[in-house]
Parts: sequence; structure tokens; C-alpha cells
Amino acid sequence: MKRMPKYKTKKDFVVEIVREAILSGTLKPGERLAQDGLANHLEVSSTPVREALRQLETEGLIEHVPHKGARVAELSADVIQEVYMIRGVLEALATRLAVPNLGPDELRELEELHQQMADLLRGNALEQLGDVNRQFHMTLYKASGCRILYDLITNLWTRIPWSDGWTVVPGRGQEVLQEHDQIIAAVRKRDPDLAADMTREHCERGSHRIASHIQEHIPTTS
Repeated sequence: MKRMPKYKTKKDFVVEIVREAILSGTLKPGERLAQDGLANHLEVSSTPVREALRQLETEGLIEHVPHKGARVAELSADVIQEVYMIRGVLEALATRLAVPNLGPDELRELEELHQQMADLLRGNALEQLGDVNRQFHMTLYKASGCRILYDLITNLWTRIPWSDGWTVVPGRGQEVLQEHDQIIAAVRKRDPDLAADMTREHCERGSHRIASHIQEHIPTTS
């Protein structure tokens, strides 16, 4: 059982624990979230749990069903495609702006993260792989120098728990590495438009692969 660090509010503590459980797949789409049960499990009162669930609802991770209460938001193909469509536009823009700002150190960091991902994929360390993938993308987007744009992108990443597709779509990991190769190659060429195009296509492929998998394999919960 995780204990609440002293510097966190109880609500922040609950948000962190529940968000992590959703993003890691421990809590599944459609799974009910009983306030009393969460409060007992996390050893807090019902008030911070209620506040935390409201925040997670605004993030799109939780939804409230009339007469049934809170549950982990369903993953629908429509939502996935909408989020990825917006991500593709914003992440392409961030990449285009970032390329002129990337120095040798930043490029080396991207290449090292890419190599870590390849090593983790070979070892089937999928949970760690997702974390390094996020570092790869955010290192690139942060170099855009646009804080608002960066914040919008990071918020969108939380809208879909399976953003990376590592654990749900067979073969997606190897595809992602190949797509990252194309992005890095464009960055090396100092071609911001090509790098932006590769980033947008990366998002589009992810959208198609994950949405298709959801439609085929993940039943909705009524």
C-alpha cells in the first residue's frame, strides 16, 4: 500500500494512484470505481476520493454513469481516432518547431532513448518501454520552446491509457521503432517539414492500429 507523501494533498495522492492504475492497465476500461472501496484501500476519507474522481473525469480517464457511479472510461474507436487526429496536428507542429532548436546533445539523447526502446522491446519489458517512448516524444516536443503546446500534448496523452499500443496491439512495438527511425532521420537532415510529416504519420498509424484492435477485441460495457 502506497503511503501519501507529506508534501502532497490527499486528493493529489488519490489522483496519482488511480491515474497510474488506469494508465498501466491495472484498472480496465468499464471497471467500476466505488468511492468507499477506494477510500478504504487508500486509507483516506471519501472527500479526497470524490475530488480526485472529478479531476480524473475532466482528464477523460473516468466517466460517471447515471445510477451506477464512476467507472474507468470506455475505449471506443471513435474517441481514439479523435484524440489521435488532434495529437497528429499538435505533435507535427511541435516537431516542426523543435528541429531548428535541437543541438547535438538533444539529438544524442533522442538516439539513446531510441536504443533503450529497442533493447527493452527485445527483452519484452513493455511497461518500461512505454515510459521511455514517452520520454522520447516529450524530449522532442519540449524543444519546440512552446510551453502551452507542450502542455496540450501531454494532456492529450492521458486521454488514452494505451497511447503506445505496446501491450494491446501485436507487432506495434516494432512498427513504432521503425517510425521513430524515420523521425530521427529527418531530424538529422535538419528538415523540419519532413520530421513533422513523419510525426503526423506516426500518430495516424497508431490511431488506425489501436482503433482497429479495439473494434475487434475489446467489448464495450453497458
